[in-house]
Amino acid sequence: GGVDAVTAAILYDPLLGAAMQLGMLAFAVVATALVGRQFGGRGDITGALAVIVWLNVVLLALQLVQIAALLVMPPLASLLAVATLIWLIWAFVCFVTELHGFSNPLKVLGGVIACMIVLFFGLTVLVAMLGLAPQGGG
Repeated sequence: GGVDAVTAAILYDPLLGAAMQLGMLAFAVVATALVGRQFGGRGDITGALAVIVWLNVVLLALQLVQIAALLVMPPLASLLAVATLIWLIWAFVCFVTELHGFSNPLKVLGGVIACMIVLFFGLTVLVAMLGLAPQGGG
């Protein structure tokens, strides 16, 4: 199978990929601040920016470890990827709980999961409305 159009565009123009990544990070900052405030949190954009930046700094270090593991012992890299994802979710929930002054991290986890589901379905509808849905291959 070939490479899809979006991936091909990013491979052809890495600045496009960087711009998309910056856009996603900016969205994460704004969403972290605004959604938390909608649920009674006290956090602001500056605090949300700190949360997202810190998570990405640590994530970069963990991804470097994963790359090293991939070169030395590939099955270990897969386990590290799963562990990193679990840690990332846990750390994000703890940071958001602290940022907004919430008392129950499990409620924050539920809110994060609910927001991800809403975002997924919203983007799916948007992509379908724009006619960008994947076409069946044959």
